[in-house]
Amino acid sequence: MSVGSLFSPSGSAALTSFFSAEYLAIFLPLALILYAAAPKKIRRYVLLAESCIFYWIVSGKLILYLIMSAVSVYGFGLWLKRLNDQKSDALKGAEREEKKKIKSIYKKKSRLVLALAVLIHIGGLL
Repeated sequence: MSVGSLFSPSGSAALTSFFSAEYLAIFLPLALILYAAAPKKIRRYVLLAESCIFYWIVSGKLILYLIMSAVSVYGFGLWLKRLNDQKSDALKGAEREEKKKIKSIYKKKSRLVLALAVLIHIGGLL
């Protein structure tokens, strides 16, 4: 088996699990060395890249689903943050009874956004 075949996204059986000899002997040590050598500010990105590389090696084109899923989760998170910021702005000058209504409205909106995110991701798996 050549080293090049380990890193081909063609679905080769070389690197198929966390317990394969190729993973333990080649990929994991390289990943740990790169992680340790990286400055602390970018370690999270190195780890993310290594995870994506491993997923790409194991599953090939399914990496597109992972990337689309990660981007959409990030987008839904931004949407929820924006709703929370809008709620905070709306609550600033409100009376007590009005605050309850505002909180209720934004709670419903947040739940709808979350339900949409779950439906999209579960639907993508089916």
